[in-house]
Amino acid sequence: MTLPKISHPLFNIEIPSTKRTVKFRPFTAREEKLLLIAKHSDDESDIMDAIKQVVNNCIIDPNFEVDKLTIFDLEYIFIGIRIKSVSDIAPVSYQDFSDGKTYNFNVDLKQIKVIWPTEKPPTIALSEDMSMSLRWPSADLYSDTQLLSSEGPEAMERILAKCISKIFAGDQTYDPAMYTTEEVIAFIEDIDSRAFEEVRKFFEEMPHLQYVIEYKNTKDEMRRIELSALTDFFQFQ
Repeated sequence: MTLPKISHPLFNIEIPSTKRTVKFRPFTAREEKLLLIAKHSDDESDIMDAIKQVVNNCIIDPNFEVDKLTIFDLEYIFIGIRIKSVSDIAPVSYQDFSDGKTYNFNVDLKQIKVIWPTEKPPTIALSEDMSMSLRWPSADLYSDTQLLSSEGPEAMERILAKCISKIFAGDQTYDPAMYTTEEVIAFIEDIDSRAFEEVRKFFEEMPHLQYVIEYKNTKDEMRRIELSALTDFFQFQ
């Protein structure tokens, strides 16, 4: 006789970038183990890979593909799953740089929002007859080992190579997915400084999570902490 299967409640969550609603189940011991191992590795890439696995395991939808989520979709959905799995309150602590004291806070996860500085990714003109359309960074960036090991300008070029949706030259359209990352990076290196400034603006104005903590320290100074990435909240796992 086989052991009985445990049934789990299902909940709905809306994917921020597409507004599509999907169903999910809470964490199980399997997912808790993944998160615990990742947390103890103290490596951000391990943490984000574990979060991808957890979201992929918990979403109940035959058409769901975790790597096609934007990064802010992935983070938002993970927090939604965590609320139903553990609690909607997450303890976090921060050391004040002025008085040196550590302050503890309870984050209300239900109040975390996705902030949209820009409504949609831009199309950037590269010359009189050439342009490129961009897309928000996707969750598959966390599986790119070369990107995760790169820094500075190289990292930015590798991220941009993943964010170019189409390249338009005259009446021709090019799909960067049909070329190697190195070929796309070589193309990026020919972008002039004016267009590259628009690329920097694209990265600065990407949608992101936001939760604001305000408090007064022992020196009677007002402080404002803005949490904007999932790793800011990961200490609650």
